[in-house]
Amino acid sequence: MSCTQFVSNAQYPQIFFTQYNTQDGLSGNLCGQVIRDQKGYAWIATTNGLNRFDGYHFQVFRNIPGDSTSLSSNEIYYVHEDVAGNIWVSNDEIVSMLDKATNSFRHFENAPADDKSYSGGDAILFNDREGNLWLSSYGGGLNLFHLEDNSFSHFYPDNANRAGGKNLLGKLDEDGNGDLWIASREGLCSFSKSDSQFQFFAYKPEDKANYSFNNLSLSVYCDGSVDELVWYGTWGSGLHCYNKKNGRNPGLPIQPRRPCKSHQHCF
Repeated sequence: MSCTQFVSNAQYPQIFFTQYNTQDGLSGNLCGQVIRDQKGYAWIATTNGLNRFDGYHFQVFRNIPGDSTSLSSNEIYYVHEDVAGNIWVSNDEIVSMLDKATNSFRHFENAPADDKSYSGGDAILFNDREGNLWLSSYGGGLNLFHLEDNSFSHFYPDNANRAGGKNLLGKLDEDGNGDLWIASREGLCSFSKSDSQFQFFAYKPEDKANYSFNNLSLSVYCDGSVDELVWYGTWGSGLHCYNKKNGRNPGLPIQPRRPCKSHQHCF
């Protein structure tokens, strides 16, 4: 893991890196997501546990065999803080919430007999502007967490075929109207919180002016501009931009100056 420090000059900022690895107390050298919480601590997901860094020392959370309040697995890729300050991790189709007071985890996984349990699948977590916690699941559709009773509401793009590709959801963002935009295995999609409806913007070879991208979307960002642009990265088709006002791709995808296959995968 590397941290950056900027020192400005007249023309360009100078960027300095400080590297941290297992010799400095980091639990693993293969790092996933890194966040900064409300108190200023850095949380680092690794393939060998979760780390909290105060700028000087690492506190490591790992799976302890026989201890159900420890991490369910050491292989962590996603870490998230909700508006209440709770730290969440996602791994092995289980989402876990850390109780900072006791340094213990509460785990949520799918229980088929409980329709208010987590739907399952690897999750990416997102806070909307109203403070709601959404879980976009790769295989379990969209979940909304209810902190008051630790339950989940489920929203499936394809309720008739829950094993289908439309329920393989990934990264998400919120636009100015409060709608969610989600990257999925079957293309870019939006979710209206007012009526719980999904809309997919799938690849259409016959209509390249509107849908000039493949169906595997990896990331999404709503820029909040006057044009209400939604940017999204794809696997193998580069970076694209969707204009909500006119429903078209405005002359995109964005292509690299020098064609290279590795440049077409945007995360």
